[in-house]
This record gives sequence, C-alpha cells and structure tokens, in this order.
Amino acid sequence: MNDEIKEACDRYGLTLQDVLSRGGRASKYVAKVETGTGATAVLKHGIAQRPGELAALRAWNNTGCSAKLLEDYGDNLFLIEWISGPPLNKALLDGFSDFKSLGRMLRALHAVAVPNGLEALSIEPGAISTWSHLEPDLITKGEEATDRLLKDARELPATLHSDLALINVIITNSGPRVIDPAGLRGPASMDLAQLAVMTWGRSGRRFLDELAVGYGSEPAGLSDAVLFFVLLYLSLAGPDSPLGRRMQELVAEADKDPAELVAALRRN
Repeated sequence: MNDEIKEACDRYGLTLQDVLSRGGRASKYVAKVETGTGATAVLKHGIAQRPGELAALRAWNNTGCSAKLLEDYGDNLFLIEWISGPPLNKALLDGFSDFKSLGRMLRALHAVAVPNGLEALSIEPGAISTWSHLEPDLITKGEEATDRLLKDARELPATLHSDLALINVIITNSGPRVIDPAGLRGPASMDLAQLAVMTWGRSGRRFLDELAVGYGSEPAGLSDAVLFFVLLYLSLAGPDSPLGRRMQELVAEADKDPAELVAALRRN
C-alpha cells in the first residue's frame, strides 16, 4: 500500500508526509502530503461505492464551510485542502460552545444547489424492523418516520453531508468546517439531527436549540430525523454501551414520543 501511495505522490509532484488511514469504509487510503508549492494537503483514494463525496466537495468548494477540492486526478483519487484545527469531539472537551456557528455552517452547505447525479437518501422498506434492541412500538414509529423522511427527500432535497461524526467537523479559527462527506440528496433535517444526536451520544452535550437558531429555522421533518438516528445508534451500539445508554435516556425522557425527542435535545 505504501508503494502505491508513494507512486501516486511521485506522479503528481507531491511529497508524502504521513499515511493517515488505510482500507477504511470510505476510502482505500488517506495521506497527508506536501504540494509543489509547499502547502499541506490530503491525498485521498476514495471508493466507487461512495461517489457522493466528490460531488458534494465540488458543490461546496466556494462556501468556506468544507474542505476545498484542489485536484481530481480521476479513478477516485483526489487532493483536498488540509484543514488545521481540532475536531469537534476534542473542541468540546476544550470548552467549545458556539453551537450556532454549526447551524450557520450547515445552512451554508444546504443552500448550495443539489448537484446533478447525487444519489438520493435510501432506506429500504421495513429496514428498521430488522434492527436490534428496539421495542415493537419504537419500530412502528421509526418506520412511520422513515416513510415521511423519504417523502421529504423527494420534495425538499438538499445536499447532505450524511456522515457527521464529530471527527468530521473541524473547528478552525474562522469557524467550523466539514470534511469527508458521504454526499447524498435528502432532507436537511437529517444533517441537523445526526449532528445533534451524535454529539449528545458521544459527549452528553445538548444543543439542538442553538443549532436550529444558527441554521435560521427548524427544517421540516426534524423530529422524524431525530427519531431515526436515536434508533439507529441504539441498534448499532447496543443498550449496554455508553452511546446506547444515552439513546435510551432520550427515549425515556420523551416517553417514546418523536416530538418530545426534539424537546429533550433542546434541554441544556
């Protein structure tokens, strides 16, 4: 693998500084490199199963809210800007609290026209019924929410990041920026819900109210999207994990009511 990375660097006039990852679920490899002008950048070999990343990066290139796409070498190999700053999970530990700026960031990304060919959000009918650790009434409510979200995806599409793990939000001196988008066409509520639910799950911080204020409005379907991600993370992590326990806490506070889940995430 290192030989392949070095060969790519030699071909495009780059100097390899560090291999950041190999064989991830979203890329073949990711490397920190130096360009011919001395700038630090990221060389990434994506995977064919994730074509939305390049489309989203191109669409967002002038927003100042995502990593810039510098070069597309073809065959899923591309060069993107290196962004300096801590990821959101570390910034929260250091006292970061400007949650409205995260809403403004998402608003700027969603305001860009959806690029042609971007794949739509897809959830198989009945998928939630196959998820583990969920009570029957939650499955029913989750399936109903999913149907509404897919309708919103058709009628109110935005370019979604759709992989808003805390490590994919970098806090810079000029504001938050995203990296590594999955890139899907879907309802804006999915990005806000994923970021709010994941932040609660990983850090115990609740900031949906400030996130929505920064966004400028509450997008349609927010309660459905919050329910979807609460059930998803509860199923994936399991009820005995720290993440699963936080999802169960929200469900209990909301008395299994999707609208009350949003209210629970607004409480500080």
